[in-house]
Amino acid sequence: ASEIDNRTQDPILVPAMTPESMQR
Repeated sequence: ASEIDNRTQDPILVPAMTPESMQR
């Protein structure tokens, strides 16, 4: 899984790094 897929599929691993989590 690419970095983009990784952060999208595994947001629990890095919720702070994911932009979606920051917006939410």
